Amino acid sequence: MKHIPNPNKISQDEQEFLKRETSISNEEIPNNLKSKHKIRTISMPDHFYQRLDKYLKYNPTEGNKSSFMVRVVSNYLKEQGF
Repeated sequence: MKHIPNPNKISQDEQEFLKRETSISNEEIPNNLKSKHKIRTISMPDHFYQRLDKYLKYNPTEGNKSSFMVRVVSNYLKEQGF
């Protein structure tokens, strides 16, 4: 059976470049990193995120966060004439 090379495989030169250019010293790493990371498509303060969760919990017909935010932004853009 013939081996088929992976076209997406990173070359040795690329690996060396990444090691050289992306090394992070201990001084560059912030000490105040959060232990839990929240994945959000839009940056928002925690209190707003909690209010949005509560609103959607009591209004299940609004859908999930993503569809709700897209709908609200879409309506806003229509009102602005875009």
